[in-house]
Amino acid sequence: MKKLPIGMTKISEIIANDCIYADKTRYIYDLLRLNYPFFLSRPSRFGKTLLVDTLEAILRGQRDLFKGLWIGGSDYNWAPKPVIRLNINEVTTESLETVENGLSHAIASIAESEGVLLGNYPPSSLFLLLIHRLQAKYGRNVAVLIDDYDKPILDNIGKPELAGAIRETLMHFYGILKAVTGRGFTFITGVTEFTQTSIFSELNDLFHLTLDEEYSNICGFTVNDLDYLFPEYMEMALAKLKSDDVLPDEAEMADLRKLILDWYGGYSWDGETRVFNPWSILHFFENERFDDYWSETGVSSFIANLVKTGKFSLRDIIPDYPITRSSNRFELGEDLKPVPFLFQAGYLTVDRVDETGGTSVYYLRYPNLEVKAAIVPVLMGLEPIATPLVALRQCQAMRDALVALDADKFQESFGSFLAGYARSLHEPHVPHDAYCHRQFISAMRFAGCEIDSEGSVGDGKFDAHWKASDQLEFVFEIKYVSQKTDKGHESTERQLKNKMVAAAKTAMKQIEKKGYAKKYKVAASHRQPGGLPGAQIYKAALVVGGRVNVLIQFKKEDYLG
Repeated sequence: MKKLPIGMTKISEIIANDCIYADKTRYIYDLLRLNYPFFLSRPSRFGKTLLVDTLEAILRGQRDLFKGLWIGGSDYNWAPKPVIRLNINEVTTESLETVENGLSHAIASIAESEGVLLGNYPPSSLFLLLIHRLQAKYGRNVAVLIDDYDKPILDNIGKPELAGAIRETLMHFYGILKAVTGRGFTFITGVTEFTQTSIFSELNDLFHLTLDEEYSNICGFTVNDLDYLFPEYMEMALAKLKSDDVLPDEAEMADLRKLILDWYGGYSWDGETRVFNPWSILHFFENERFDDYWSETGVSSFIANLVKTGKFSLRDIIPDYPITRSSNRFELGEDLKPVPFLFQAGYLTVDRVDETGGTSVYYLRYPNLEVKAAIVPVLMGLEPIATPLVALRQCQAMRDALVALDADKFQESFGSFLAGYARSLHEPHVPHDAYCHRQFISAMRFAGCEIDSEGSVGDGKFDAHWKASDQLEFVFEIKYVSQKTDKGHESTERQLKNKMVAAAKTAMKQIEKKGYAKKYKVAASHRQPGGLPGAQIYKAALVVGGRVNVLIQFKKEDYLG
């Protein structure tokens, strides 16, 4: 059984240790044959560094590494070529000075290994000089590989001034590639596409692979890879998940495959080919447990800051959010577009592509449950879900209880979900009604429900609307009741229950007085021939009391009213 290549980013290390490798060399062969300057955007921990390392090994003629792989049996010319490879993820990014020093050190290290002298110059001048020196040394063009070009910017995305200064430095550094006569094969990777970085303004001859359907699975594992590369790991995971009661005893391999797809698959850049996050898949097989292995703390913190400043919220991610190739790029600062940023960072993916009208429109969605557990709460101004598998079961139970109009089951499930966040109810800066509203919306979204938040009817604004099916809809009003009495003492269980019942009556009266269900009632009455109602509309008064006490009351909307 081959080993899991966890943390390995060198093709030589993977081969030497007899580790699993998804053969991507056919794509590399095609890229080298075309010999364009390429750019590829993929989320972090998605295999970009391994791809660049594999490219370097092939360009340097290390044929022995590729026995048994596609390119090893091809007609590729294995004559070694000179290569400059810059791993920008190794550059220290805490200040502009450390970034500049890191770039200079990276160039100097390559020059030393190649036995050429450069002198003491700014990073961009050193870069240009190194290319010229190597061209002179080898008498041919030099291939340039740049991995994670935007890492210094992303590391400081929450510090606009520093990020802007670093961007200017990178603009001059990468911009010299445009000035190189007879530039060799060029391949650049990153997470984002910043319009004001010269890779995309001055270096305008780059061929963008990001949304190219021919290279949609150049990184990541496919569904076929699960069966072909991980058969023993699949068997062991199936047995372990059965013993842990995550899967029933009668579960088969197809059930596990679907569950893995739900948790870690779903990524697409063409709306057709779906791939798995390699980082998450490898860690899943190592731990044999469904969990959040991937989410980036820094990116999540940045998004959380956008939410706090009111620049972005969960409501901005509507179902089927559309982007085009041009709108997929953005700028730093006030003009930063959160949705393209979330797409490039891996929190959204392509659901489908509409080619009508002459312009490709890419419609986005969340790729999988792992991402939802990480980002949906953050977009609601909450902490990420700590135990996603447990939380998913609670949220699905909430959803199913609503469909069944089972108040007791809903109250139990939502109360359990809230227990993981109860400490936040006692933070003075959190409005309690708003907090409970966020938790409810977050839970329903995590369960896969497309629930509308804070819709308007007349002069009122209801808290939520959910169309469970063509036959069933809900309009929610959400209230919070404090555990404390008016005098600051702890309420007894009976006192709290009475306050919650009173709050539920108030919520239900508010729904009825403001006519929150009215527009859905009118819409439903036109869904069937002859004006017969196509859906049952239920008014739902939802109250959270104290830490985790939940009360919900349903009332059917009267079509004759």
